[in-house]
Amino acid sequence: MASSASPLLKLELQTTGENASTWGTKTNVTLKRIEEAIAATTNIAVTGSNVTLSDTQYNVHNDGSNASESHVAHIVASGTLTGNRTVIVPLRSKHYLVTNNCAGAYSLTVIGASGNGTIIPQGQSLAVRCDGTNILPAGIAFGPTGEAFFQKGGDIASGSPTVIDTDGTMFNVTGTTGFSAFTVAAGRIFMLDFDGALTMTHGAGTLDLLGGANITTVAGDTGLFYATAANVVRMLSWTPVSGFTRAQLSPAAKQEVIAIACGDETTATAAGTAVVTFHMPYAFTLTSVKASLTTAPVGSVLTVDINEAGSTVLTTKLTIDASELTSGTAATAMVIGGAGPALADNAKMTIDVDGVGTSTAGAGLKVYLIGYAT
Repeated sequence: MASSASPLLKLELQTTGENASTWGTKTNVTLKRIEEAIAATTNIAVTGSNVTLSDTQYNVHNDGSNASESHVAHIVASGTLTGNRTVIVPLRSKHYLVTNNCAGAYSLTVIGASGNGTIIPQGQSLAVRCDGTNILPAGIAFGPTGEAFFQKGGDIASGSPTVIDTDGTMFNVTGTTGFSAFTVAAGRIFMLDFDGALTMTHGAGTLDLLGGANITTVAGDTGLFYATAANVVRMLSWTPVSGFTRAQLSPAAKQEVIAIACGDETTATAAGTAVVTFHMPYAFTLTSVKASLTTAPVGSVLTVDINEAGSTVLTTKLTIDASELTSGTAATAMVIGGAGPALADNAKMTIDVDGVGTSTAGAGLKVYLIGYAT
């Protein structure tokens, strides 16, 4: 029976009694293949086209030559990229350490003939593994001199665009020139520590900032960014040096409720204008309005209107349906409009009860202004 190839490294598997007088040579070649898989490096040039690593079986290696690039442990890619490029490896279980020493503002991806691949950040080394279908990250990224992610690089001067260097992954940004874009290779993850005030301008598809809004920095602010493609950057996190102000929080994060009691718990609610009058303690943006009762109306709905300086803030009034205790189950939802949603600081607010239950009015009315201070 003839020799066969092992499934992963394509080593020669000899049968009993085979290869008389050449058994020792073939065994040494097999040991060399194992050594390559553990410790060898192959250097490949990547410039104007994709590169498919050679994958020759054992029978080409009987002279002991190193003819199969895909068997090695470490792949080093170099050259000036003229477009996004891929290094194609065999789709069988194996680990590689891949170093991207290429230049040019394009991505380098390790991938199989099909499935998903992994981008190797420029100037860094990344361990990857093939699971037989995809090429996946298998460890921490390292910089060009072996620095672990994150490693401090040289200072970067702010500019339009701001250029991200390859001597590290964490940089101080000097200067006050605002910008709306980066010059950076695809796949880079980097952290910036700002030394002063400048404005980063949000632009979907170019510089995607958290919340979709521009950010003005102060000294000590830090941000984490990811280049989803060459010069296309998404902010992953943002940490102001003095913590977040209310203005920097999302509406959901700073939501609050102002509750107004429009009567006691047992007295039947009466229809009327300006049943309750109060002044806003601060400027406020309405996002919702709700109401509740302790005793449900019977016979018809209870209807409430809310006014700022005599003008309604609702284009569809707030209602509690008959036999219900909350506006949350109303057949017709309220709609904020008119003088809303922005309520001024110290604005005079009134609550009108435009209708009550015809058999039982309802009692214990509370109205809730939901939103955030502005």
